[in-house]
Amino acid sequence: MIQKKELQRIYTFADTFLRRKAIAVVSCVMRDFDFYTTRGVTLERINIFEEMIDEFDKLSDDDQMLGYVVIATEVRNRKAEDLRVALRTHRNMVENKWGIRSFKYRIYKFDRLSQNSDETLHRLARAVRMYAPAHLADLASEGLTQEKIDNINNLDAIFEDAIDNQLSAVGARDISAQDRILKGNLIYKETLRLCNIGKDLFFKTDPARYNDYIIYDAPKRKAKTATKKKEKTTKVKKEKL
Repeated sequence: MIQKKELQRIYTFADTFLRRKAIAVVSCVMRDFDFYTTRGVTLERINIFEEMIDEFDKLSDDDQMLGYVVIATEVRNRKAEDLRVALRTHRNMVENKWGIRSFKYRIYKFDRLSQNSDETLHRLARAVRMYAPAHLADLASEGLTQEKIDNINNLDAIFEDAIDNQLSAVGARDISAQDRILKGNLIYKETLRLCNIGKDLFFKTDPARYNDYIIYDAPKRKAKTATKKKEKTTKVKKEKL
């Protein structure tokens, strides 16, 4: 089976910056709309772009989706511990009655109770469901009742639901992340297209308007260049010394 390749962001800044920049570019395009009509830009396309930005803004961010995953995971862990506690009590009853070397103890596979595995807990709960009813009379002296057996079954069902909810939360986060990347990439492409048109329109005629269509802030590049010059100057000074 061929795995679907995950989408990758084609922009390096935060989604919030992308949204603000896209809104700012739309505002500039509307201001300069008479110029943009010469490049095939229509009001219909601008309206569609604004709708895309609104939809993008309404998407849940990853921190929020991660929060759902964390909550679902915590619930799953609590339900796992509830089931584990009930299984330990049943193990104690069987051990006290027949000992850990007995066949009746070994059929429950209690040695796996220390393993931190969802599937292991399910298997142990199923073993109780299978064997405990036959041992009910023998273990009555240890406090086993049908109600306690039913409780383990109920805890196992609750635990299974908690696992499903946790997996659903993880899946929803993955889908949300991919959807956000897809829509973010589309917004970035259109923003870049409009900016490229704007820079071309005002390259020689209007420096102020030209600057409105620059996506990456110039000060960052100047700061980087200044840093390189400083490093170069320091290197020359060291060499002279």
